[in-house]
Amino acid sequence: MGNCCPDKNTKQTNKKKKFEERGLINETLLESDFEESNKESIRILLLGAGESGKTTFFKQMKLLQEDDFSQDEKLVYKTLIRKECVSAMNILILNAKRLNYNIEKIEEANLILNSKKITPWSKEIGLALIALWKDDAIHQTFGCKNKKFHLGDSVGFFFNNLDDITQADYLPSNEDILRCRTTTISVDEADFQLENYNFKLIDVGGQRNERKKWSYCYDQISSVIFFVSLVGYSQVLFEDNATNRMEESLALFRDVVKSPYFIQSLIVVYLNKKDLFKNLINEVELSTCFPEYKGGSNYENAIEYIEEKFKNIGKPIQDGNKTDILTFPTCALDTEEIRDLTTLTLGKVINNDFYDLGLL
Repeated sequence: MGNCCPDKNTKQTNKKKKFEERGLINETLLESDFEESNKESIRILLLGAGESGKTTFFKQMKLLQEDDFSQDEKLVYKTLIRKECVSAMNILILNAKRLNYNIEKIEEANLILNSKKITPWSKEIGLALIALWKDDAIHQTFGCKNKKFHLGDSVGFFFNNLDDITQADYLPSNEDILRCRTTTISVDEADFQLENYNFKLIDVGGQRNERKKWSYCYDQISSVIFFVSLVGYSQVLFEDNATNRMEESLALFRDVVKSPYFIQSLIVVYLNKKDLFKNLINEVELSTCFPEYKGGSNYENAIEYIEEKFKNIGKPIQDGNKTDILTFPTCALDTEEIRDLTTLTLGKVINNDFYDLGLL
């Protein structure tokens, strides 16, 4: 990998030379030829702002390849999930006080607030979390999330399962692991196969301070899958607590598709968290983010509008025209849907890769 913009003609010439050596140019490509041609992995880069679902998708792909997470991975996520619960309850307690909600479980609240000074986890902390989640003030505060403060999408799911999470012998389920919020602070790669093709999936952090690492992953990218949180239209960034998340995603996507690195790359947009969006659109109108939107609280209208916002950005190519941007509403937590969508997307990536070489 390098951080210099690759010459697309050089890239194409080198690939063609390899195909010519195999006698594939100007001949019908047989299935065995495709297998031979794909000994080098097809590189797919996952991009998007923080909390858009990239890492959840990355975990899904590992799960689809391996069927289950290892015992060691489950033990790591056990610690991460418990830490997420304590951190989220800290946020709820502090905001309950800020909003003047009267917490009844004062002793338990103080234990959670001081937990970092004592121990990251104990039986007492687990019991305090269970008690606080039953406190009316905490529930009132929880109802204000995303409107008055930020809280992770899966916090309610974990709190509703505290009876299991606090057990000494708890091991996370696959769903628990997929829902666990983890911030990507390095470049993660995973190799996998589909229909005899080798793929390398590259996940980089989406937070602002992580984006400086993106360019180091740009070489030889066949496709960019850009993730967008649909519910971001009603949220602000964790980094500055002022910038709208959807507007940030649009600006970031514009930079990505204009990059000379991706002139030949297939650009795909996954509009993630459609399950949450379907409920939210009835509570917060899309026009709060896009005043020109006139589709009301209709889910289909709202999805179509957001899709067009991304498609209209387009992808510049040498002759000045624009190529289509593929968009797919999805839920990265839905394993079956991700399996089907991945098969569809990677099929288009393969076709695009060979089309650019004049082989299809």
